[in-house]
Amino acid sequence: MLAEDALVVEVLGRGAAAPGAPEPGPPEVLRGIRHRAVVLGFTGAGARTRWLSHEQISGGVRAAVHAPRDGLHVVGRVRPWEHRPSG
Repeated sequence: MLAEDALVVEVLGRGAAAPGAPEPGPPEVLRGIRHRAVVLGFTGAGARTRWLSHEQISGGVRAAVHAPRDGLHVVGRVRPWEHRPSG
């Protein structure tokens, strides 16, 4: 059981930001609980992109934990989708 003021942080991979994917939201079991979804993207410019480093991921998740609002938080970028790294 979670405390009334609990914060649940859900870390999601890039597929959560794929074109046509539904916007991430709290699972039914967490309705009414403070929830932040963190989508991990990529970094770089144009076609020269790479996946996020461990430091970028942990920094982005920490920032979401301390953010003033619940909801969706993106670390890095997820658009344009075709610029994501292939490997």
